[in-house]
Amino acid sequence: MPAKDSASLSTMVSGFTKNGMLHEAEELLTKRLSVTDMDKAVDAYNTLIVAYGQAGRFSDAKRLFDMIPKGQYQHNMLKRKGFERNVVSWNSMMICYIKAGDVCSARALFNEMPDKDLVSWNTMISGYTQASDMKESEKLFWEMPDPDTVSWNLIIQGFMQKGEAEHARGFFDRMPERGTISWNTMISGYEKNGNYISSVKLFSKMLEVGEIPDRHTFSSVLAACASIPMLGLGAQIHQLVEKSFVPDTAISNALITMYSRCGALNDAEAIFKQMHTKKDLVSWNALIGCYEHHGRATKALQLFKEMRRAKVMPTHITFVSLLSACVNAGLVSEGRMVFDTMVHEYGIVARIEHYAALVNLIGRHGQLDDALEVINSMPMAPDRSVWGAFLGACTAKKNEPLAQMAAKELSTINPDSSAPYVLIHNLHAHEGKWGSAAVVREEMERQGIYKQPGYSWIDLEGKMHVFISGDTWHPNAQEIFSVLEDWQWHNPMSLEMNQLTQVKLIAKRNNQIMDKQATATKMHKATNIRHIYSKFKVDEQQNTSWWPYCTSLWPDSYLLEEEALFSSLSFPSFHPQPVYSTVMQSNVLQDELGVIFEDDVLKYWDEMEQSENKVEKSEKGLPLLYYGDENGAASKIMRDDVRSEEKALTFELVSQYFYMPITQAARELNVGLTLLKKKCRELGIPRWPHRKMKSLQTLINNVQVLQEASKANNEEQLRMLVEMLQEERRLLEQKPYVQLEEKTKRLRQACFKANYKKRRLLALEAGEP
Repeated sequence: MPAKDSASLSTMVSGFTKNGMLHEAEELLTKRLSVTDMDKAVDAYNTLIVAYGQAGRFSDAKRLFDMIPKGQYQHNMLKRKGFERNVVSWNSMMICYIKAGDVCSARALFNEMPDKDLVSWNTMISGYTQASDMKESEKLFWEMPDPDTVSWNLIIQGFMQKGEAEHARGFFDRMPERGTISWNTMISGYEKNGNYISSVKLFSKMLEVGEIPDRHTFSSVLAACASIPMLGLGAQIHQLVEKSFVPDTAISNALITMYSRCGALNDAEAIFKQMHTKKDLVSWNALIGCYEHHGRATKALQLFKEMRRAKVMPTHITFVSLLSACVNAGLVSEGRMVFDTMVHEYGIVARIEHYAALVNLIGRHGQLDDALEVINSMPMAPDRSVWGAFLGACTAKKNEPLAQMAAKELSTINPDSSAPYVLIHNLHAHEGKWGSAAVVREEMERQGIYKQPGYSWIDLEGKMHVFISGDTWHPNAQEIFSVLEDWQWHNPMSLEMNQLTQVKLIAKRNNQIMDKQATATKMHKATNIRHIYSKFKVDEQQNTSWWPYCTSLWPDSYLLEEEALFSSLSFPSFHPQPVYSTVMQSNVLQDELGVIFEDDVLKYWDEMEQSENKVEKSEKGLPLLYYGDENGAASKIMRDDVRSEEKALTFELVSQYFYMPITQAARELNVGLTLLKKKCRELGIPRWPHRKMKSLQTLINNVQVLQEASKANNEEQLRMLVEMLQEERRLLEQKPYVQLEEKTKRLRQACFKANYKKRRLLALEAGEP
C-alpha cells in the first residue's frame, strides 16, 4: 500500500490474529512499518496485545506493551509523531493480567494509569469479582466518579457469585436505572443460589414495571420453576415465550427440563419433537435426564440409541443420566454396558459421579464385593457420594460388616454428616438389635450431629405452603395427619407408592412389635404432608373424598387379600336398587355389589370421615409456613414464643386423651408432638390408641348391622365376631399398647375397600369420571 492509515493497519493485524498468525502480525508492526507510519500503529498494537492475552501468551503481551513507547523505536521523533500509550493500551494490558489471574499486577497498572475511563474502572472491578474479592470490588465501586449500569451489574453479579444474594439485592434496589441485563443478573443469581421463589417474584415484578424480558430472562425463570416445581407458572411463562418470539434451542431446552421436573413428561416429549433439526447436545441430555427423573430407563436407553444415530457426540453428563436411570430400574447389565461404552468407545474419562452411580447399581443388585472392587480400582480417591452409595447398598442388603466399614469412611470424609449414623441405626433396627441402635443414636447425640428435617412446599390458591417433617402447626394439621394415620393403618405398604416417598417401615419381629417412632417419623415426611394437603384442598373444593385417591395407590395384591377375606366369611349379599338403571346393566358393577354396599351398613364410616374433617383450626404455628398476601409479600404464622410450664406427663394424665387424635392431645396437654410421642414410648405406649379405638367401634357397628340383616345360618358366626371385637376393645381400654388381632386388621381393610367401591359407584352414577 502506498499509504497506510490506522484503520488499514488495525484491519491487517486483526486479520492475522483471527487466523492465529500472531507472529506475522507482530512482524508487520515491528519490522515492516516505517517510522513515518508509527503514529498510526497504536491501535494495531492494542489489538495485538489483546490477541496475545486471549491466546494465553501473557509475556508476549507485556513485551509488546512495554514497546509503547519504551521499545526500540522510542526517541523524540516518535513522541512527536504521537506513538505513545493511550487509555486503550492500558486497558488492554489490564485485561491480559486479569485473564491470567494476576489481579495484583492489574491493580498496579490501574494505579499507574495517567487517565482512566469507565472501561478502566469496570475492568478492575470485574477482575476483583472474578477473584471473589468483593471487599476490594465494593471499595473500588464507591470510589468511581460516575458508575454506569455496567458497573452496577458487575458488582451485583459478583455478590451473587459469592452467594450473598441479600447484598446483591441491596445494590439492585439502589440502582438509579435498571436495564434488562440488571434484571437478568438478579433473576439468574437467585436461581443459581437456590432461591427459586425470589427469582419468580422478581420476574413478576419485572413484568409489573414494564421491563421486557429476553431469552435469558425466560431461561432463568423456567429453571426456577423447574426446581420448585411450579407447573402452572411454568406453563404461563411458556405462553409468554410463544407470544414474544419463536423459542430458540436454549428456551426449548429449558422448557423440556421444566416440564420434566414438574411431572409433565408428555409435554417435555412434545417440546423435544417440535424442535426437529434445532436439537443440540443439551436437548438430548435434557430429555434423557427427563426419562431418568421419571424412572423410564428403557426410554432413556432408546433415546441414547437415537442420539447415536443422529451422530450427536455424548458427554459425561449424558452418561451420568443413563447410569442413574439404570440404577433406578435395576438394569445392571445395561448399566455396565453404558459405562464400558463411555470409557472404551467414546474415550470419556470416568468421573467421580460415574463411579458413584456404578457402585450404587452393582451394590443394590447384591454384588457388594464387586462394588467394593470398583471403589478400590478408582483412579481417584472416593468421595462421600461413592461411599454413601456403597453404604446405602450395604444397608439395603443387610451386610453389617461392610456397612460399618463404609460408614467409617464416610464419617472420615464428612464428620458432620448424619447419613452414616442414620443408616447404621436403621440397619440395627431392621435386624431387631435395639440395643445397638440405641448406642448409635446416643453416639450421634454425643457428637452433636442431628438429621436435618426434610421440607417441601406447594402452591395452592396463590399461597405458598411450606411443610417440615413432623410439622404439626399447620391450620389443617389434624386433617392432614388424620389422613396419613388412616392411610398407614389400612395399608402400611401404601406409603411406598407413587410420588409420595419411598418409606420403608421397620420389619415386624417376634411379637410384631414395630419401631413406631421410625414409622411415624417417616409417615410424617414433608413430602407426604404436602401431597396429602394438596389432595385434601382439591377434594374440599370439589366436595369429594380423599379415600378413593388413597386407595388408588394401594397394590393390587392387598385388594385381592380383602376380597378373599370376605369370601371366607360367607357374608350374605345385598343388592340395593340403583339410582340409574344403566349403572346396574354392567356385569362388572353388578359383581362389585356385595355385602357391605348397603348405605346403612357403611354410614358409620361416612360419619367417621366427616367427624375427622370437623376440626378446629389452630391459631398457633411454627415459623415454618409462609403464605402470600394480596400483595405477594410473605407473612409467617408464628407460634407463641413462651409456652406455659409443661405438665408432668404421667400415664394417668396421658390416658385421659387416648380417645382423641394425638395432634389434638398434644395441644390439650400444651406439649410438642415429638415430646408427647417420646413420653408415650417411655410409658410403654408404642402407638397412640385413638385410631384403634375408633376403628374397633366402627367395625362393631358394621358387623352388628350385618348381623341384623343376615340369615340364620350366618347369625352365630357374626355374633361371635362381635363378641371378639368387643373383648378386644375392652382389652385396649386397659392396655392401649396392645396390638389389634390380624383378623381385625383385615376386616377393617375390607370394610374400607367396600366403602371406597360404594363411593366409586355413586360417582359413576352421578356421571363423574
